[in-house]
Amino acid sequence: MAITFDASTSGTGGTGSPQTWSHTCTGSDRILLVSTFSQGTVSAVTYNGVSMTSLGSYNYTSPTGNGTLWYLIAPATGSNTVSVTHDGSYTIGVASSYTGVKQTGQPDAAINTQTTGGSTGTALTSTVTVVASGSWLVTGTVTEGAALTAGTGAYLRQVGSNEAVALFDSNGAPGTGSQSMTINESPTNRFAIGMVSIAPVVSATANSAFFAFM
Repeated sequence: MAITFDASTSGTGGTGSPQTWSHTCTGSDRILLVSTFSQGTVSAVTYNGVSMTSLGSYNYTSPTGNGTLWYLIAPATGSNTVSVTHDGSYTIGVASSYTGVKQTGQPDAAINTQTTGGSTGTALTSTVTVVASGSWLVTGTVTEGAALTAGTGAYLRQVGSNEAVALFDSNGAPGTGSQSMTINESPTNRFAIGMVSIAPVVSATANSAFFAFM
């Protein structure tokens, strides 16, 4: 079964904790990913009251430009609430869900982060080693307010209302081995990204063919 994009949404952002918004998941073999920006620390993310797992963090300056990426296997179907608990002066998040995703052993490749740090830049490229055939790349980003656009290997799924946070994916399976994604921004500013790969469900047909060959 191939991975398929399901839906993406964004919160409005603000100072109150938790920050919440609605996201609707459909289909089978689901995964939900949430990318956050905070001028502080994000301590928890939930969907429909179920805790999501942190994939890692990335920032361009701490504590004012912090990003985190979270995931949940088998999120509830229908419209449910994403909730981001934080201690920052401003926090915003975006979400993206997918179907046809393996329900154990995620992510396929652990997070790789890149940052401009206290400097500025126009592009960042992240690279991971993809293991499972058919895997997709997913990247969370945070920026100081410049517009983010998809570079090589990237497809923009959702951007926050003030450009502070976004989610990109590969919109398909780039292949196994070393795979990269580039995120561009304009004008030049500080930003950071974190990328993982997510593996697809292995079909019964593929398993049967493997055992028949053996």
